[in-house]
Amino acid sequence: MADTFQNEVPRARINLKLSLHTGGAQKKVELPLKLLTIGDFSHGKENRPLSEREKINVNKNNFNSVLSE
Repeated sequence: MADTFQNEVPRARINLKLSLHTGGAQKKVELPLKLLTIGDFSHGKENRPLSEREKINVNKNNFNSVLSE
């Protein structure tokens, strides 16, 4: 069977690594990328201020359905 591609890092991916120094020992931790985007994407249909609107969690499984709403 061919080598797995899961260990390869795509060029477009962002990798954040944090070096922790705890009592002389070093530990490297890879952090996930989390991004918060706020804005009025309702095309003027929503009158409530942004602070009163519900937050929507967008991920790869619901991306298309969130954009279609």
